[in-house]
Amino acid sequence: MKSCLKTLLLAVSMVLSAVAPATADLIIDNYVAGDTILKFGAGSIGQTTSDGSIYGGTRIETLNVPDLGGDESLGVVIYGGSLSIAQGALDQINGSLLYDGFSTTDFTEGGVTDRFAIELVGSSSSSEMANVLSITATSGSSSQEVFLTVPGNGDLPQFVYAYFADFTKIDLAQIDAVTLSYDFQSAPGQSVTIGSFSTTIPEPGGLAVLLPAIMLLMRRRQRREV
Repeated sequence: MKSCLKTLLLAVSMVLSAVAPATADLIIDNYVAGDTILKFGAGSIGQTTSDGSIYGGTRIETLNVPDLGGDESLGVVIYGGSLSIAQGALDQINGSLLYDGFSTTDFTEGGVTDRFAIELVGSSSSSEMANVLSITATSGSSSQEVFLTVPGNGDLPQFVYAYFADFTKIDLAQIDAVTLSYDFQSAPGQSVTIGSFSTTIPEPGGLAVLLPAIMLLMRRRQRREV
């Protein structure tokens, strides 16, 4: 029995070492730094935030409140440990957060990471909102945008991903800028709260795949010892 247990522990150890991350997530922004952007009435406003907690050191922020011909026009973006994007009940605001304060960077970290991750912690909508958020990666003169779906608030918090494989026109190992954009044209009056923006590693599914083989090995060892 001891021999079987040793074999199992060795197999589990080998699998875990195979799927363990080589590096930690690359945090692009945790939104601890920044001043609130508030826009009453139609029009655009922008600002730049500089802080060591932001990847590359700077974040260029824009907010646009479209003129919809109504009296209620309001857009607000609040920082302070999370990024809260809110608007008036009838509004359809849009804007972006541009990160380009870094030199050309391998966002795959040598092939270790395979996706951008948005930590969604809040939403005013009980149903999914498609194409409200997007991530644009820029490499040289080329750029590509990938859209995300915000789950209903009953399924939050959770991470949503933009997979590197979806950026078919961009070399993610040669990135010059990344932009997180929001556009509520399809979701008037709704709001979203984001906890962080990062890259991350593949989920460790190897153990689940190899577990049946490990269990088979255990049974064979038990038969030999009977």
